[in-house]
Amino acid sequence: MMFIFNIRILHMGYYFQIDTLLFTKKFLLLLEIKNYTGHIYFDDKFGQLVRKLNDKLDYFEDPLEQVRQKYHLLQILKKKKFPDIPIEHLIVFSNKNSFVDCSPT
Repeated sequence: MMFIFNIRILHMGYYFQIDTLLFTKKFLLLLEIKNYTGHIYFDDKFGQLVRKLNDKLDYFEDPLEQVRQKYHLLQILKKKKFPDIPIEHLIVFSNKNSFVDCSPT
């Protein structure tokens, strides 16, 4: 098992970033790690993540959209003739002071 942190790769004219990549013999795991505090709300209608903290709203790109790096990584591995291996992904909220909520859909 091997961890690689903070990777930035150019593919198809697009830079994508992976917070943490875990290599195992059986699969690869992409981890999108967020250290947000406050009320975190996934808004799928607008494709964004909204944080409410101290009555202030902050808007971020939806981390679910960020896991598109899985597609780009898979394409690179195929081009380099890497053996087929499953690629999984998780979004991790690492701050104990966050409350995660999502839209009904």
